[in-house]
Amino acid sequence: QSFFRPFEGVRDVLRVISWILMLFYASLLRYGLTLFYCRNDPSGIHVVDSYPHIECPSSLSSGGSEWQQLLAPALVYLLCLVMFCSGMTTFAVCAASQAMLKAKMVHRGAWSHLLSGYRDAYIYWPICIMAKDTLINLLPIVLKDRG
Repeated sequence: QSFFRPFEGVRDVLRVISWILMLFYASLLRYGLTLFYCRNDPSGIHVVDSYPHIECPSSLSSGGSEWQQLLAPALVYLLCLVMFCSGMTTFAVCAASQAMLKAKMVHRGAWSHLLSGYRDAYIYWPICIMAKDTLINLLPIVLKDRG
């Protein structure tokens, strides 16, 4: 019991970070996908929507050198964000489920702050909401040429 006392501050910091990441997950994901939202500018060049000076890849070109330089950091950011947030949320749901079983449905355990807005029967909903946010952010990229 006393061995873990110095780590309680770290656990509190992780709890705050996890709560912030879940709260702003859709915005952070949208920010990471900015490089992939492309459009045609008035001169017909395929450019990044938020940064029109960066040329996107198209059927005629492989993209500008600036876009290619930004691709690797963007992919690393997105991979870390999606893997960490989905892993943390899944862990929180599993930990809360186990804590509820051990406590005979009295409390949800240490990760209950992420699940406080959900009834006991629906504590898996944060995973569904994250999947929805991911899908909503990816659809414009996947369906960009379909109208």
